[in-house]
Amino acid sequence: MNIDTFLALVHTYCTQAGLPPAALENEHCVLLPQPGQAVILAWDAEEEEVLVLAPVGSEPVALDGESAAELLRDAYLGQNLAGAAAGIDPQTGGLVLWRRLPAYGLTADRLARSIQRTIVAAQACQGN
Repeated sequence: MNIDTFLALVHTYCTQAGLPPAALENEHCVLLPQPGQAVILAWDAEEEEVLVLAPVGSEPVALDGESAAELLRDAYLGQNLAGAAAGIDPQTGGLVLWRRLPAYGLTADRLARSIQRTIVAAQACQGN
């Protein structure tokens, strides 16, 4: 897969999901598959992987010791985050759930399932 194939995959996903065409900026696209929930799809050419990122909320996260420990327990092997990993965006300070998808054999249907699982996990984190 290359950047053009990545764009074609994202376009197919957007068409199937009834979303407007995605605009590529610096090898990533920002989509709104659900109201109030952005998803970023990024192309990692070096690893030939698609990254799915779902910000949790829109504000920097303030974690006390117990909240941080709970997040780390949930993130352990993605067990309570539907297989996603968690991190703090160094630019915004916001919590982000993310997953890497090997590009080889990736279909729009598999991408859609991964996006949906990441969104559900991000929304569950907002409730905490």
